[in-house]
Amino acid sequence: MSHVRIVIHPNEVHFYQTHRPIVKDFIQSMSEYLSLCTQMKRNAKVNLDFGVICLEGVFSSVATKYARRVYCFQPVLDGTLKDLRKNELKAAQRRTIARMLP
Repeated sequence: MSHVRIVIHPNEVHFYQTHRPIVKDFIQSMSEYLSLCTQMKRNAKVNLDFGVICLEGVFSSVATKYARRVYCFQPVLDGTLKDLRKNELKAAQRRTIARMLP
């Protein structure tokens, strides 16, 4: 998991370390998200605050990344939880858990 640093102002967003691929991907996804929100704002005549929209985009991105991470590790976690219920946790499984958890 990597960090993306941004500063959100009332009318603009500043991204740091824009040369990094993860930041480039994040900028692209935020651009698409802001574009969609702008269309919604025009169509629905709703007053959406730019800063709130940006925060929502950031939180959505983080939640999506964690959901993908959990999905990838789900089989390992299911097996480990089953072993925990049986109280048969081996050293290798403990190391796997230690690697997965932050």
